[in-house]
Amino acid sequence: SAIRGTCGNALAMRCIAVFLLFAVAGPTVAPPSDPVAATPAPAPAPAVTPPAPPLSKESRPEKSPLEISGRVVARETVGPAGPREDPRDPWTGRLSLQSARVGVTYRLDDVLAEVEAELEGKPRLRDAYVRLDTGWGTALRAGQFKAPFGAMAMESSWTLPTVERGRLDDLLVDGLQLGGRRPGAQAEWSRRNGIRPRVEIGLWQGSDQEGNRREDETSETIGETAGARASVRPGPLELGLSGAWRVAQPVPNAAFERFWAAGADLTLETASRVRAWVESGAGSSWADEDPAAGKHATFGYGRMVAAWRLGGASRGAPYVEAF
Repeated sequence: SAIRGTCGNALAMRCIAVFLLFAVAGPTVAPPSDPVAATPAPAPAPAVTPPAPPLSKESRPEKSPLEISGRVVARETVGPAGPREDPRDPWTGRLSLQSARVGVTYRLDDVLAEVEAELEGKPRLRDAYVRLDTGWGTALRAGQFKAPFGAMAMESSWTLPTVERGRLDDLLVDGLQLGGRRPGAQAEWSRRNGIRPRVEIGLWQGSDQEGNRREDETSETIGETAGARASVRPGPLELGLSGAWRVAQPVPNAAFERFWAAGADLTLETASRVRAWVESGAGSSWADEDPAAGKHATFGYGRMVAAWRLGGASRGAPYVEAF
């Protein structure tokens, strides 16, 4: 029992020593985690290059004052090779060059100079004029350019849906001296806001019944023609009035006579790409069976073109237009 007691005392002392060591050292416990410290640092945001500042007027590349332009219009015509006596008769195609133009435009401050030539067939001059902006919406123009009469004659053939303006336009321009490109001078006034009014008035050199300029006094003489046109554009509509006071010599070596003409026109272009031109006019003419009788013939005319364009919303985009 003494030995047991000694061993028991010794075991008790060892347990007490272990307990004291445990109490002093304490249990090994991991320190509580810091949620902020445990969160991984976010990746740095990618560097963003700030946009370059706009070029100042001094450092911006200047637009060249000289511009060269051109256009080529070709037409493919498909039709019977001859009288179609049988549905099986062949068809044939013909490709022709309708127009080949080249132009040069020069701009310097308030001055614009333009020269355009037609190279298809016999080369001939189309436009050659100088335009000076005189301020307050006014301008002066001199040279060879279109005399303002009628909406369709003033419209570019590149804008019209038809390939040609037709025989009526040839009669009005070459035969009756209305519109067309002629040597002359005019004053202009226009505004770009509101109903966008525009007024043009000038004096142009006429031509003979074949459309040629007067060269001498021995042939039928066409003198200077005064003309004017006024238009407004409220929204998609444009309304215009034109007038001309022409001087002609119906009978060679006889007295000069004056002939009047007036016209009204309407142009429409909607957001849905529907376009239309409506035009009518009347006047007096020397184209009479007996010009020596002293009585002037009276003429009247009217024409209309309507079209619907699919596509072509932006410049250079392809489109199809029915008219």
